[in-house]
Amino acid sequence: MALYREVIKFNPPGFPPNTCPAGGPASNPQCVVCHYHITDHCLVCVSPTGEYINISTCRVFNPGGRDRLEYAPKLPMNDYLIGRRVKQDGTQCYKLYPMNQFHTRYSSKSEYTIYPHTVHQGGIAIDVSNDVTENSGVPYAKGQKWQKVRRHLDSGKVKYKKKTFCGFLHVIP
Repeated sequence: MALYREVIKFNPPGFPPNTCPAGGPASNPQCVVCHYHITDHCLVCVSPTGEYINISTCRVFNPGGRDRLEYAPKLPMNDYLIGRRVKQDGTQCYKLYPMNQFHTRYSSKSEYTIYPHTVHQGGIAIDVSNDVTENSGVPYAKGQKWQKVRRHLDSGKVKYKKKTFCGFLHVIP
């Protein structure tokens, strides 16, 4: 609940408006603000209208060897711009653009994404295993949790260097 309170204030610790290259949430009232809690694998987002979602079942797996889950890779703690929804390798996703180490700009390259799946291949996987089974015939993109995340992220808008993004993601320990 403390995480939700921090997000709902629209002033999370990593986004002081005077240092965020995109101006932060204060300069972008139509943005979505998200926190990803590494330890709990929990994604919390607040839409421009003040609605929030709390997806607590994000799972992180080791993409190299699925049998060694205790060594799962972590999304680096950083601030990210959340890109618009795109299709990558046949899966819908939102690309994450990290802030550079000097906190002066966001990278134009994306290494991580937010996407729906039952296994993880890096970034933030929205667990749709309860919504979709292998034999159900329901594609990952139709899972209820993914649809909820999509509604929130698609409602946001941030302008940065003449491009449009959905919002901000702050990855915390």
